[in-house]
Amino acid sequence: MKHPGRLAATTILSALAMVLLSACEAPLSPVGFRIFEWTYAGDYGAPKPLVTAVWYPTTFDAAANADADATTTYANGVVGRAITDAQGDWNRAPCPLIIWSHGYTGTGLAAAYLGEYLAARGFVFAAVDHNDPFNPVRITGIQHPPSRYTFDRRRRAVADLLADRPGLNHARYAYRAKELAAVIDKLLEGNIDENFPLAGMMAAHQIGAGGHSMGGYTVLSMIGCVPGRVDERIKAAVLHSPAAWMWADEDYQRIAVPTMYMVGQREGESRAFKLIDADRALANTPPPAWYLQIADAHHVSFTDLRRLVDLPEKVPTAMPWPDQSATIARYTHAMFERFLRPDYQAAANATLSTGDKWTSEFQVDRPD
Repeated sequence: MKHPGRLAATTILSALAMVLLSACEAPLSPVGFRIFEWTYAGDYGAPKPLVTAVWYPTTFDAAANADADATTTYANGVVGRAITDAQGDWNRAPCPLIIWSHGYTGTGLAAAYLGEYLAARGFVFAAVDHNDPFNPVRITGIQHPPSRYTFDRRRRAVADLLADRPGLNHARYAYRAKELAAVIDKLLEGNIDENFPLAGMMAAHQIGAGGHSMGGYTVLSMIGCVPGRVDERIKAAVLHSPAAWMWADEDYQRIAVPTMYMVGQREGESRAFKLIDADRALANTPPPAWYLQIADAHHVSFTDLRRLVDLPEKVPTAMPWPDQSATIARYTHAMFERFLRPDYQAAANATLSTGDKWTSEFQVDRPD
């Protein structure tokens, strides 16, 4: 027999729990955006460019007083939700720092939607432009306008990468991890330099890393997959559609931080992306680890590339904005919140305990 009074009480308690969880979430902020054009010592000490896009929380006053032309316009005329060169909101400092690695021949701007999402929730999010062999789009603008030549060059670069298997030469791609580590160095140096525009904004001991595709491979090389080359500053990792095929089972078994793998349900429809192999990665990754499959998503669905580049129609994205991107961003945020910022763990744990309507598969390997 049903008890209306008991059902009503249960409903009230459930609603109260949701209110309390919402109260435990970080409040939203306006978002600032800056580009830093650094250099670092590449092979044989020669200087290499280290152009990095950084999103961060700014103040409501700064947002209200910003000029109309201060709203960030990314490559290809894409208008963002950030304010260029806005001051940081030091009332939210110190903020956890997230370092992001883009896919092969991509750009740091491919994670613009994610940078804006996390910065609005109190994170500093930095995405570097890697020095890959060919990159049509850069943080500073379009380098190679869309053309048959551009896409043929990019396709050949990716084909060369895929041709490296099996017996991948990891040394060939080690420059990417070196660039991510250099970005951490630059930001932490600036964090204690009063002349740096984001001085004091970052929590030096709350650093996470993530990446898409080859960027996922890059982060994996920094958290245990390469013996003796762990960047101990990184405390958690989120990998979007990572190139998991590039590592062996025993490589994953050395991973030293909590890790989340996120892949697209429809990636297997593309011959090249059948190589993602993230389920094998999960099976060999020490807990805590998560595996999410995003419904109806392809490989490029995890990026802003469809907006930044005029992709050929045959390149699948299947990204029904904003639903899929909101799910991707929400779980990415929850993972970093859970392991980098203890004050908001209740809401993060609730998100990480189950999937939603856009997760066609959700697995957790004994979270701590």
